[in-house]
Amino acid sequence: MKITDVKTKIYKWDLPQPITNGLHTYSTVSLNIIEIHTDEGITGIGLTGGVKDGEKIVKEIIEYLKTRIIGLNPLDNEMIWKLLWEPKIIGRRGITTRIIGGIDLALLEDNQEIIKLMKDNNAQASYGNSIEVNLSM
Repeated sequence: MKITDVKTKIYKWDLPQPITNGLHTYSTVSLNIIEIHTDEGITGIGLTGGVKDGEKIVKEIIEYLKTRIIGLNPLDNEMIWKLLWEPKIIGRRGITTRIIGGIDLALLEDNQEIIKLMKDNNAQASYGNSIEVNLSM
């Protein structure tokens, strides 16, 4: 199995009341959905929180990271994490770490049984991990 594409969908909505942390004021919330597509028709989905006015940046970072993982086996999620995580260049904290985390969530875990079950039953499955998304209105 090989990764053939990485796509991003970004959703953004207004908060009923802005949130201030002393340095920044946030009047919107955004959610990034990262899709990892494979040559076997299986798609992994990862969710990450967005950043203030960061839609353009998120898309550019995804486009850059995508060039590094196309053609790789999505089951090698630990190898892909190590490939993408470059402290002092990419990662450490902030938006790049969020995006790499979303890619990691979208990568298929090393579970051949689930993939076999999906293929045998022409099924779709979802994979969840603990993330926190503030959807309060």
